[in-house]
Amino acid sequence: MGIQCMLVLPGRTAERKLRRACQQGNSEEVRGLLAAGCEPAATDEAFERTALHWAALSGDVEVGELLFTHPSTISLFDAQDLSNFTALHIAAERGHTGFIELLIRHRADPLLRTSAGNTPLHYAAFNNHIEAAQFILNTSISNSQDLDLEFDVTLSNMRNNDRQTPIELAQSRGHLLLASRLEDILEDFVRPIIEHNEMLASHGLLVVNHRIQSAYLESINQTIAENVASRPLAPCDRRGLRGFETSPWGTKPAAAQQLRDRIQEHRGIQIHRLQPNYTDFNRPVR
Repeated sequence: MGIQCMLVLPGRTAERKLRRACQQGNSEEVRGLLAAGCEPAATDEAFERTALHWAALSGDVEVGELLFTHPSTISLFDAQDLSNFTALHIAAERGHTGFIELLIRHRADPLLRTSAGNTPLHYAAFNNHIEAAQFILNTSISNSQDLDLEFDVTLSNMRNNDRQTPIELAQSRGHLLLASRLEDILEDFVRPIIEHNEMLASHGLLVVNHRIQSAYLESINQTIAENVASRPLAPCDRRGLRGFETSPWGTKPAAAQQLRDRIQEHRGIQIHRLQPNYTDFNRPVR
């Protein structure tokens, strides 16, 4: 991954001068060039980047605001370059939180991917930009809630071409504080839902939020599989697990419970139980 190598082309045209002024954060020159009729949507020959891409390099919010006063820039918030970088990817890579806020305010998509499969959050995590990473993750969660979409709390849907989530990427780089902060955000998102369900369960009722159910089931089954792989059971235990099969919910309930009990007995591992049988007041019980 790493910081992209930037090439400033000779300013032979007004558009090239505009891109250079954006990269340098020269708001006065940008204002003058826009007034003279320069086109922000024009791309450079090397990277196919617009003026907004180059402004993201400097992170100058005033320059960004000036660009968004031009009619053509309104449609450029998600413009992608030769490697599918958007301005948001570049701002996240540089840690320009103010510019990130500006782009998202103008509807930039924080889930778009580069050719390497990286989201803006990957670049913020890779370069240890804690504030930028927190803002992007909070925005992704808020967007999903506003649109009533499911949000994968395991971030599995954000895996890049190397099969790494932003948190896993940060951990591999040694950015443990950033990884911890992102995990805290996810925990804060899930905690009220879990507490509400626990309160209902204490009264004999259980409502499962479908926004997190599938993600948690996948996470639990993955945890079981990893525990079995890393902490092998004794031969006598393995014989008791013959005929172990799978079902749409992952493992068959009896076999899954047997596996949980044996792992807990032999290794002292505590595994959270999330039952697939539930009552959902939003749909009929089947």
